[in-house]
Amino acid sequence: MPTAREVWSAGDWPSLSKLVVSAGEATAAHSGAGPGMEVLDVGAGDGNVAIPLAKTGARVIALDPTPELFESGRARAAEARVDIEWVEGDAMDLPYEDGRFDVVTSNFGAMFAPDHARAAAELTRVGGRVVMTTWAADHMNGQLFSALAPFMPPPPEGAQPPPLWGVEEHVRECFAPTGRTVTIERDSAPVAFESLDAYTDFVTTVLGPLALARPALEEAGLWDDVRAAVRANFERFNEADDGSFSAAPKYLRITAD
Repeated sequence: MPTAREVWSAGDWPSLSKLVVSAGEATAAHSGAGPGMEVLDVGAGDGNVAIPLAKTGARVIALDPTPELFESGRARAAEARVDIEWVEGDAMDLPYEDGRFDVVTSNFGAMFAPDHARAAAELTRVGGRVVMTTWAADHMNGQLFSALAPFMPPPPEGAQPPPLWGVEEHVRECFAPTGRTVTIERDSAPVAFESLDAYTDFVTTVLGPLALARPALEEAGLWDDVRAAVRANFERFNEADDGSFSAAPKYLRITAD
């Protein structure tokens, strides 16, 4: 199985991350971070949460298993005139002592760790408030996992699929051993494109797991089926009636205090 680094360094995450900038800003706003606080952003990508966190005056460490994304992150941070420390690391084995941070965040990042309870334990172990976002399992981006499942390699034995993080009961079960009080809200990250086909082509080109799998899928004669499945999933949630594409993918905002 490919590593997380191999998956997310494929495709073009910096282009895709632009679609969820608003979700990152919302996570930072809900974190309560402020001047003098120490904050860790897990699965930071190229800074959607880390940058607005740093703008609050907090000292921010951005951790991700894919250091290839840090070049874009550093450029964005420089443009925003904020200082961020970029660290390669794993959500299931955070390289910090207990209680190091005032706040720990993760936007569509830690949800990809294969052991969900362990990820929840690590997030809460190293910090105070935890604010995490995950795609709602019953909405567009959560349903994308189901649409792709017939075409993708099965996960390693024992690995939990990311869409489970979009089920409220599962989230509460993962955090239960931590003793934290968990609050779950639903929010959305609106997206608009010139057409359904343009959005389908964009996502299937830049999304890491698909970019990595595409050569094998094409060789097997399955790529057209994959694209059709992705398109059909997006079409279900298209709110536009003028030939364009407009949707509001729902996600969960999980706060553990």
